[in-house]
Amino acid sequence: MWQYLVKRLLLMAMTLFGISVLCFLIVTMAPGDPAAMKAQALASGGQSNLDEQTLRKNQELYYLDRPTFFNPRPPTRTTTVAATLEELDDEENEARRKDALARLKGTIGTAALAQLIPELAPRVAEAAKRAASLDEQLAALRGPGAAAARVALGSRYGSFEPQLPPGSDDAAWADAWERRTPNLVAQLEAPARRVLEALAGIAGGGAPTLAEDASLEEARQAWEAWWSEHQADYAADRVREVVSAWLAKRAVPLSEAEAKADAELAALVGVGQLAAPQLMEALLDADTLEAERQAAFGLAAVAHKPWDLT
Repeated sequence: MWQYLVKRLLLMAMTLFGISVLCFLIVTMAPGDPAAMKAQALASGGQSNLDEQTLRKNQELYYLDRPTFFNPRPPTRTTTVAATLEELDDEENEARRKDALARLKGTIGTAALAQLIPELAPRVAEAAKRAASLDEQLAALRGPGAAAARVALGSRYGSFEPQLPPGSDDAAWADAWERRTPNLVAQLEAPARRVLEALAGIAGGGAPTLAEDASLEEARQAWEAWWSEHQADYAADRVREVVSAWLAKRAVPLSEAEAKADAELAALVGVGQLAAPQLMEALLDADTLEAERQAAFGLAAVAHKPWDLT
């Protein structure tokens, strides 16, 4: 009798395993993209063409952006920020750039600071180099190499190329290109300006004060000085200290006024998303409802989620 039961139980386990493997193979090997089909099914008006951004979001939502069997290189903070910066520099897709900027300001937040600050110097240097090249090309429009300069400018800044009547002289071309100089400079500075915007969004009210007409070099110097002063505030030891102080408190604010007056909560929000891994670990290891609530409230605060955990 026992031998029969054991045999049936083993057979049942093997059957369930086989069914699981079969279902997995059907889902992964079936033709078509499940994320695209799901998005099309939910799209209003029977939309048939979906942009790349929508597809990517749906793939992330259903974990279809992960390797099918095994992920030998799981994403880390460094690789996530690097990939987001690549999306931030996508000149062809404005929606992708906006999404990357929003993630740097929100989801990634303070966890990106250590990589964003060093990004400023090479971007500012590259913008200065291209601006100098632009000045040379604009000056060449009024010299003997005007024709070659027009070709170079049209190749580099095609979307801004002036449309002049045939037979226009070199002076007219030079004037037309010079009127576009502010737009050309803005395009050259855009990669650095986007990083500056991300930094300002992360630092919030604690960001360095810059004049409206501050140059990229002035902004770089201001941010590097700010980082030299505040880097210790985002160090691993400081983050652990802040998280420990918050978890030890075992009391969450019950009103907006209490939240504003809570020094431990203010310090936690200050270190931001850097505290998320430790808070998540504390949440998973919580052995009491009080400890679980404290960790969950902290996670909601650093993630800027409007959850009511009181």
